[in-house]
Amino acid sequence: IDIEFFTAGTDLPALVQDAHTAGVKVVCSSHDFHKTPPKAELVSRMVAMQQAGADLPKLAVMPQSRADVLELLAATAETPVITMSMGPLGAVSRLCGEAFGSAMTFANPGTASAPGQVGLDVVNAVLDSLRLS
Repeated sequence: IDIEFFTAGTDLPALVQDAHTAGVKVVCSSHDFHKTPPKAELVSRMVAMQQAGADLPKLAVMPQSRADVLELLAATAETPVITMSMGPLGAVSRLCGEAFGSAMTFANPGTASAPGQVGLDVVNAVLDSLRLS
């Protein structure tokens, strides 16, 4: 189950516990559709999600510059997470996030469901080329 971090607020630990009791893993998400917070804030959010018991934190942010994409990737390298920068500028994070520690990415099989989402065939080709094994 994917629980939105800010929407859940103080109920987050109880929601995570309920999901775990039901045998369900929890992705806890934080979306920012307008900007990319500084690295320290991104890491702080991920830590708070983990402290609430989430199995995997997820960050999705909107870059305003190339430096914002680097800020997200630097935060990604700090802890096991799912991260992506959105929009055309952030598309590169969807393709190389694994090299920085992102546990997964999102691709589309035909129609994008989020800004900057890359086609599944392109994502597969790039990830196959970047395999770190």
